[in-house]
Amino acid sequence: MAENKKKLLDGLKSVIWQVVPGRSQLQNYEKSLLGLVQLTPALAGVRVPVEMLQYVDQGGNPHQYTAEVFEACVRDNQLVKGKVVAVQSLYDALLAELTTQQPEVAAAYRALVDNKPPG
Repeated sequence: MAENKKKLLDGLKSVIWQVVPGRSQLQNYEKSLLGLVQLTPALAGVRVPVEMLQYVDQGGNPHQYTAEVFEACVRDNQLVKGKVVAVQSLYDALLAELTTQQPEVAAAYRALVDNKPPG
């Protein structure tokens, strides 16, 4: 019975030593962490989007991520610009129609918009 316990303990010890990193690995890990801690003040103002970190974790290139985000911003900007132009065109058309149908109301509206009293 004592021999079985000794074999069991020896087996557990070998498994634990296989799982737990060796002393030199822990020291290297500690040195790396201390190096990161020393760099912390220099990186205090740097903000990295979580999406970029996820992209890099999945094997992506950070420069490629930046290019993709920039292209998406340009595309979205063009879409919004098109909407602004469409709304401005509608505004101009409605104001022109109002001017032909009810010139007094159009003049009052323009005066209100221009912040001038109608005259």
